[in-house]
Amino acid sequence: MRILFAVECGASKPDLIKYINVFFKAADNIILPDFLQENKDFIKKLEDKLFEKALHTKPIHVKNSIIFKPKTPIKKDGLTTLPPYHLTTLPPYHFTTLPVDVLFYEGPIARAYLEILYSLKCKPRSIINLIAEKDIVTKKTVGWFLPKTIRQKYAAAIQLRKIHYWPQYLFRKHKALCLELFDTIQAGLNIGYSSLESSVKLKELEHYSENVRPIFFRSFKDKSFIEFIKGQGASSYLFTGGGIIHKDLFKIDGVSFIHIHPGHLPEIRGADCLLWSVLLTGHPSASCFYMDQGIDTGDIINTAWLPKIILPAKSDTLNEKLLYRLLYSFVDPWIRAVVLRDTVLSTNYLKDVQSSPQSVKEGHTFHFMHQVVRNLVIKKCFMQDEKTFN
Repeated sequence: MRILFAVECGASKPDLIKYINVFFKAADNIILPDFLQENKDFIKKLEDKLFEKALHTKPIHVKNSIIFKPKTPIKKDGLTTLPPYHLTTLPPYHFTTLPVDVLFYEGPIARAYLEILYSLKCKPRSIINLIAEKDIVTKKTVGWFLPKTIRQKYAAAIQLRKIHYWPQYLFRKHKALCLELFDTIQAGLNIGYSSLESSVKLKELEHYSENVRPIFFRSFKDKSFIEFIKGQGASSYLFTGGGIIHKDLFKIDGVSFIHIHPGHLPEIRGADCLLWSVLLTGHPSASCFYMDQGIDTGDIINTAWLPKIILPAKSDTLNEKLLYRLLYSFVDPWIRAVVLRDTVLSTNYLKDVQSSPQSVKEGHTFHFMHQVVRNLVIKKCFMQDEKTFN
């Protein structure tokens, strides 16, 4: 009904696609009334029309974008393209210690961040290694029968193996595909091949910082963790995942949390924003901002539209679930990492950070895509030759 009313009222494309996504989720769990059953064909036609438009969306120009500022679009053969992405500032020869501590929650995103900082010859002030006390799959306490020191190492090893299962599986079973994807990311985002490869090798954290502090971790609302952060004094933390930051952490004087969101703020908030961004604009995007209690509503440090990433032709050998995992193993982390890289460089290595508030009323907050919508986005937006895009 919301879809039908929205069409009648001339709603925007983001709203229509959001409603269709919700429709698919609802249709999975309820029996549709007759009048909606009769309109399924109409909704399918509307969906196809919206996706067709997505393939011909002109890139959005944003005045305050620091990283990727498209100049006048270049028209060739009836298609509109953008100038290539360039990194203009070179890192120093010696290593620089950044005024930030990394809240390291094991995973492809955290690994990409550490590698991108290392490529800039930067090291965080410290790495706080958040080791999950409970198994991330079974939710049972890991190694409860072991002494604390041994249990901590054992839990860290279990966490690393399980969280990196799919990236490791893809790299092992489809190595040629992954290496070809690395070539695409290297060329499009100007990321060194050694950084891409090293993120899969899972080096010891001491490689990235001389100060690594492992702590057992239940959640960000755990009282012992909140007290730990209070005990560290004023500090900026780079958030890498692990759950929702508890409201009490935002109340600690002098403490701030920096997050890289894979969507252009304030336009694209929420979940699966790599997919939503590409569907709505034809480009991936990401934003660096200070977290607050809202969903991606904090003060913006840096936001950018980025070059398109087209999956290699070999990707069509993967099923739909593996394609989704491929994107979130190797594309989403580096979309975030490249914005972290250029934020570090544009703020004098995080020493001169300036931010601006965003309007909560602007933009849209998106939810996880239904698999029907998700599969269409991957097929139509990530798996086509660039000539089919504007």
